[in-house]
Amino acid sequence: MHDAIKKYSQLNWEGFDDSLEDFEARNFGYIYELIGELVREGIIDFTIAIHSLRYLLVFDWSRFEPLVKHLMERYKVSVNPYENFEWLAQETRKYLEGQGRIDPGHPEIPPAANMH
Repeated sequence: MHDAIKKYSQLNWEGFDDSLEDFEARNFGYIYELIGELVREGIIDFTIAIHSLRYLLVFDWSRFEPLVKHLMERYKVSVNPYENFEWLAQETRKYLEGQGRIDPGHPEIPPAANMH
């Protein structure tokens, strides 16, 4: 997913729409979207989700966000179809920054001493 989004975003998404990579990337994001929804509804505990996924949420959102922007333009919608994924990633980033476990200047890179 990371490589496909990086590749096609540099190509202005040419050849991406309706490709296998498009399908796979949207499904990848949808898993996080569902987790975010379950956390917001209280079905999954917020702390458990953050402790389970940690940096993955923040890192994967930073890689996935360009696709979200493309999809919103492609389908001409003003609402983020992955808003729960984004919310959970932002809340996780705040939590990790507050714990000193993520560098606010480089949120995609956790400090070496706090990787686990």
